[in-house]
This record gives sequence, C-alpha cells and structure tokens, in this order.
Amino acid sequence: MSEPTVIRLTHTGAAGFTGVDVIDLTRDDFAVVDQRYYTATIQAGSVVPADFWGLFRGSGIKLVAVAAESYSPMSVARVGASSGLADVFREEVDLTPGFQSVLMTPNDVLRLTAPPQSAGSGEGPVITLVVNTLNERQAADYARDRLQRQSRHSRYSIRRTDQAAFALNTMDALLPAFTYDESSQTMIAETDAQGYVSLREIARPGASGVYLWFRFTGIAAGAGDVFNISARTAEENALATGLTVGVWSDPFWFSRDDRFGVRSTAPPGGLEVGVDIAVSPPGERKV
Repeated sequence: MSEPTVIRLTHTGAAGFTGVDVIDLTRDDFAVVDQRYYTATIQAGSVVPADFWGLFRGSGIKLVAVAAESYSPMSVARVGASSGLADVFREEVDLTPGFQSVLMTPNDVLRLTAPPQSAGSGEGPVITLVVNTLNERQAADYARDRLQRQSRHSRYSIRRTDQAAFALNTMDALLPAFTYDESSQTMIAETDAQGYVSLREIARPGASGVYLWFRFTGIAAGAGDVFNISARTAEENALATGLTVGVWSDPFWFSRDDRFGVRSTAPPGGLEVGVDIAVSPPGERKV
C-alpha cells in the first residue's frame, strides 16, 4: 500500500456539500505540507473526481478513509460510477468524526453530503480524506476480508391501463412485462389483463422464499385486497383486506411456488389503478 495522502476540504458555500456537482479544483489549488497533506477551501461542488484532482490515476484502485467534524445524521459519503445517477451507489457510509473506509474502483467518484454549520457560526463543513492506492494483492485481500455480499429489497409496480379495477382471477397467469424505470428504481408493468402473478415473476427465491409488501394506488377512497394462491389447487387465501390508498400492508411470506392475486375497487375517472410490491431478499422465514 502506498504512503497515504491526506486531503482536507472546507466548504464555505451556503448549501454545504450536497453530493451533486464535481468539485472544481486542480492540483495547484491546494496548499501542500510535506507533499502529503493537501488543504483547500471551496465554495461549490461536492463530488470528488476519480483522479482526486490529478493527485492519483483515475484508473487506479483506492482505499479511502473519510471523516467529518460533526455527527449530523444528514452527512454521508457515497461511492458510485462517474456516469451513474447520484442516488445509485456501490457503498454508503455515515460521515462522523471517526474515519471509515470505502473502496473506489477505476473511474468511481465519491459523493459527499454534509450540511453547513448552524446559521451565523461562520463555519463550513470540513471533510478529511485519507487516500491509499492498492496493488493487485492488496485489492484481492480487501475483497476477501472486507467486501460482503449485499442483499437489498426490490420494487415492482403493476398498473392497469383500462381504468378498470383489479379482479381476483386464480386460473389465468397475468405474466406482467416489467421494464426498469431508472428514476424510481422500480420495475413497472402495464396491463389490461386479469390474473395471478407467480412469485418467480418478481423474485429468485431459491429453495426458501421472500417477504412481500403491497400497497394500492389510484383507488381514491376505495380499498384493495391481497391473496395468496396455491399453485397446486388454485385455492385463494385472503392475506389483507380493505387496504386504503398508499398504505403498505404487513409483510407476507411467499414460498418459491406460491402465487399472489389482488382485487380492488374501480378508480375514479381519469385515474389508473396500480399495485406496488416490495420484495425482500431471499431467506428463511422468521417465526
């Protein structure tokens, strides 16, 4: 591992670090002590570029320790691709006075979010970065010892296009054609058919299963119901009834061969009924 380089950034802008725009600096804009300690005061920008303003190669792998000087719950650091959206990230850590390390792969950026200090204090948020470049062996060791498999919830949405209600149909497969919406990070399908949805249309449950949450949209003052449907007999079992608009249901366990169906009241004029589904990572059922 290389000898670490320390970078201290003080933000004097009214909004502080917002995690959006690249910090516009060059190597010559820093005050330097002993060739390893760099300090700068900025008024705009919040994104650290992959090359750290010419101090490192953008294509290198870096281990970056990052810390702030407050415990604000609004302060975070996110590692993401330079071409990606601000809210799509590989890793996130809370910014506190204690250092925490993140891994940056080639052409990643570090998005910093830290609000300004209290009004009238005359002080801006300060963030300190300690940067090391990794060789091949060190990167492999880090991946083995530190990187963990990430499991996350996913979101699906089924929306009717015929201004009709959802009707319970236990005999026909709906087979929704989902497409990914980048802005909402949701898989969305539009349909005018009625039918059940097999769990494996929205999850890869392995040998166990997943938890599902449901909520209805577009039903105004109406209500929606959720059913578990047996793949063997097509028998339905009501899991939730009378769900009002926008309210998430309790979580329900579905095993790998289960199906679900929904029923709702009709939408008012001009609206489309929809059902949103949140899907947990695969795992064992909690008793």
